[in-house]
Amino acid sequence: MLNNAAKPVLDFAFNIESESDKNEFCSLIAYYNRVLLYVKVIQFTSVQAIIDVVGNEKKIHVIDLGIRSGSHWTVLMEYLAHRSVSSSLPTLELLRITAVGMNAEELRKTGKRLHDLAKSYAIPLSYNMVEIASIEEIKEGLFTVKSEAQHNSPSFANRFSEVLSHYMAYFDLLDVTLPDRIDLKRVKLEEIITASHIRNIIVYEGKERSVRHVRTDEWRCLFRKAGFREKGFSFQAMYQARLLLREHASGEYYTLEADGHAMIVKWKGTPLFAISAWDGIK
Repeated sequence: MLNNAAKPVLDFAFNIESESDKNEFCSLIAYYNRVLLYVKVIQFTSVQAIIDVVGNEKKIHVIDLGIRSGSHWTVLMEYLAHRSVSSSLPTLELLRITAVGMNAEELRKTGKRLHDLAKSYAIPLSYNMVEIASIEEIKEGLFTVKSEAQHNSPSFANRFSEVLSHYMAYFDLLDVTLPDRIDLKRVKLEEIITASHIRNIIVYEGKERSVRHVRTDEWRCLFRKAGFREKGFSFQAMYQARLLLREHASGEYYTLEADGHAMIVKWKGTPLFAISAWDGIK
């Protein structure tokens, strides 16, 4: 299962009801994922981790909780196409991608792109789509990408201090990536997503506070109790991530650091996100 690389953004899809608002939100998400480099790093690293685990299977089924354009699956299809010419590996019988999202039309467009791509690589593809009314319908425990911050403290002072540090780095990232502060899409990004995120962490208490980011060690405890085992990222996965950083101007400000088997994505030294891969203990 592929995690949703933009999970921090999708936390605020909960109360979208009208179709026009849903379309605007999905358009904003698409823009967010297209222009912010760390999203690409997370996506392609995740896909490479999947290749490392199931790349030689005859049948592969991926459930993508945030497929958007589906461009990150190019990496998997390229690998499978090259694999097909190797006599030492089994023939691929089926690649099934199940896409989960809130906009059926966007899911259909993505399916068309993926079918065209699969056809060009001669890959047998089955594409299924599952439209959901709210991202709340997806269980939190399925995600393996999350903000690397401690926003769950019962102390207001501690939460405020953590939020200040985390979002100072994040807004600096936006200034480098989207320097025009009055650009309508950036304004929308900040108003609809980032401001809602900060407000929820600082203002609300108890059940009303839905954003409760914790650090990697706390996630490890939860996943292990649920019967999962953490897996490290391969050299190839780390290589793909660092290659993406080298190919973009803003990449010089990012660093990737290991935390046990997890990978921490930092912006100018401040941890922003953590990526980890897990499988069930047999």
